[in-house]
Amino acid sequence: MLFLFLLHLLSCIPGAEAANNIRGISAGGIHAILLTEEGRIFLWGANRYGQLGLGDISTRHVPTEILLDEKVVSVGARRDQSCLLFENGQAKCVGNNEFGQLGLGKTAAMFGATPTEVLPNAPALSLGSHKVKTFVLGETHSCLLSEAGRLFCFGSNTDGELGIGNASPQVGSSPAHMGEALASAILGEESAAAACAGRAYTCALLASGRVKCWGNADSIGSGGKASIGKEEAEMKSLHPVDLGNGFTVKKIACAERAVCALSNEGVVKCWGRNSGGVLGQGQVENIIVGDEASEMGENLPIVEVEPGLAAKDIACGAAHCCAVMGNGALKCWGKNSVGQLGLGDSLNRGTKSEQMGRELPFVDLGAHYRVKQLALGSVSSCALLESSDLKCWGGNVYGQLGGTSSLTTVGTLPFHMANNLKSVQLP
Repeated sequence: MLFLFLLHLLSCIPGAEAANNIRGISAGGIHAILLTEEGRIFLWGANRYGQLGLGDISTRHVPTEILLDEKVVSVGARRDQSCLLFENGQAKCVGNNEFGQLGLGKTAAMFGATPTEVLPNAPALSLGSHKVKTFVLGETHSCLLSEAGRLFCFGSNTDGELGIGNASPQVGSSPAHMGEALASAILGEESAAAACAGRAYTCALLASGRVKCWGNADSIGSGGKASIGKEEAEMKSLHPVDLGNGFTVKKIACAERAVCALSNEGVVKCWGRNSGGVLGQGQVENIIVGDEASEMGENLPIVEVEPGLAAKDIACGAAHCCAVMGNGALKCWGKNSVGQLGLGDSLNRGTKSEQMGRELPFVDLGAHYRVKQLALGSVSSCALLESSDLKCWGGNVYGQLGGTSSLTTVGTLPFHMANNLKSVQLP
C-alpha cells in the first residue's frame, strides 16, 4: 500500500512522466522544434549549421530550451533550418544560409552557430507592410505567406521555385532583395490559403481549393517535362494542377520530390517522383508521375490508405508520408529504411498495390491512441496524440527522437512500437 501511495505522489509531481502541454511540433531534416502552450521553445537533434539556434554546432539528444522575450505563435523546420513566427507578424530563422534561404540579406553560409548568433539575436524577417501569416520551408528556399494570401519566396531559384518569373539564381543574399523589395510569387487573381515546398519546387493551395505548383518539372504535376517559374509568362499562364473533377483540396504536403493533396472528402492523391513508394500508388520506385498530361486528372489514382475510412490530415517527410484517419488512427507509406513508417520492419510500402489499403498496417502507438498532429523529418516521424503525449520513431543517429531511445533506429522491429515507444519528455 505504501508503494502505491508513493507511486501516486510521484505521478502528481510536475514533469514526472506528465503529459506535455504542446502547442506545435515541426521536424527538420534531422532535428525538431517544439512550442508549448505556455510559449516555451525546445529544440533537439542535428546542429551542423546552427539550426538549433543555441550558438554552437553541437548535437542535442534531448529537448533543449531556448529563452525568448517575444511571444511565439508558431514554429517550423525543414532540412537544416528552424524558424519562429512571432505575435507581431515577424519571423526569425536560423541554420543553413548557403542559398540565402534565411532571408538575412547577406551571404553568410549559416546563422546560429556562434555564441552571438543565438536564435533571439537572429534578424527579424519582415515583409514591410505585409503581416506574415506563416512560413513555408523548402530544401534550399523559403517562403513567407502574408495574411493577404501573397507568397514571398527567397533562397535558391535554380528551377524557378520562387515563382517570381525571372531567372535570378537566388534571392535573399543582399539587403536589396528583402523587405518591401521582395517580389511575391505570381499566382494570378487568386490568393494562397497555404503552401508547401520541397527540393526546387513550391506549391500553393489557393483559396478556391485548387493547387498551383511551379519549379522543378519532376514534382509539379504540370503534365510536362520543363521546369516552370523563370519566365513571367510561364507564371501568368500557369494552370492549377489537374486532380480530376470535383477534387477540392483542403491540405497539401510536400515531400522532397513529391506532393500529396488531401481533399475535403478525405481522399488523397499524390504526384511527383516515387522515391521509396512515397506516391502510394503501387508504382515502380522512382518513376515520375505528372510529367505527362495523360497521368493527371481522372487518370491520377487515389492513394488507397484504408477503404471506407476518410483521412483528415496528411504530412510528408523526405520520401514518406503519413495520414491521420477520421478515427485518429495513423497510416504511413513510402521509404522505410530506418523504420520511419513505424511498422516494425524496414520494408518500403507503396511500390506494389498489394502493400496499400487494408494490407497497409496501422501504426501501433499504444492502446486507444488518437493522433492530433504530425511532424515528419527526413527519416523520422513524430505524432502528437490527443493525450498530449509526443511519440517519435525512425532514424535517431542525431537524437532526432528527442531522447526517448539510445537506439539509432526505432521502428524497425515490432517490439519498438506500441506501449514500448516512449513519449518525449520536456525538462
